[in-house]
Formats: sequence, structure tokens, C-alpha cells
Amino acid sequence: MDWGAVGWLIGGVGLGAGFLHFAAMRGRKGERRVQAVGLIVAGLIYVGFAAWSADPIWIVIEGVGTAIFAALALAGVRWSAWPLALGWALHPVWDAALHLAGAGAAVAPPGYVLVCVSFDLLVALRVTLTELSERGAGLRERTLRLETNR
Repeated sequence: MDWGAVGWLIGGVGLGAGFLHFAAMRGRKGERRVQAVGLIVAGLIYVGFAAWSADPIWIVIEGVGTAIFAALALAGVRWSAWPLALGWALHPVWDAALHLAGAGAAVAPPGYVLVCVSFDLLVALRVTLTELSERGAGLRERTLRLETNR
């Protein structure tokens, strides 16, 4: 077992927990906005790595990825949390496929990629569980209203 990798993953969980706490302190709507901005920033960090590597192809690749994640983030704020959850769930796939196992391994530091994977998965889980909880609460509320109106 690579204990260094485990340490990076644990670090991502710790940073993710701090980020989620910060977001939750903003109230429900503010929380989702902070999570959306976080997803956009997560993409922009890779654009920064690509710029640092001075490879124009990777700047374009990371820019396209950031645009996709930004669209999911904005849809998550405007319409439903599900696109936001999807963006956070797909971002670690982008991280691992492109920057750990793929050609982008020279663009981003492997430790950062590992931190990002666990951070992203934790945020995706939180967004998903919050949305499921709110939908469940709404369903219970509607059921109670129907029973009361009988």
C-alpha cells in the first residue's frame, strides 16, 4: 500500500470537510452557490496547471473541461442540485483518467490530483444526500397536507 497516496486522499477529505462546513454556514441557497463556485474553481486550477506547463493543447483541454463543469455548476444553482452533484461526481473521473492514468500526468502534480479526487467525491456525496433529504422532506410535507385535507 502506498501510504503517501493514502495521506493525500485523507488530506482531500479534510479539506473537503472544511469546504463543506464553510458552504453550509451560508444557508441552503448560499451553500449550493458556494459548491457551484467550488466546482468551477476546481476546473480553473487545472487550467492554471496547464498554463504553468506552457502547453497550449493542455490549456485548451482544461479550458473545455472547465466550461463543461461550469455549465453543470450553473445548472445546479439555477434549476436543480442534480447537475451540480453530477459535476462533482464526474470531476474525480476527469482527475484520475486524465491526470493519474492519462497523458495529463505531466500537467498536474499527482498529490494534488489525489487530494482533488477525495475532495470531489466528498462534495458529490454531500450534494446528493442533501438533495435526497430535501426531496424526501418535501414528499413527507405533501403527504401530510393530503392526509390533513381528507
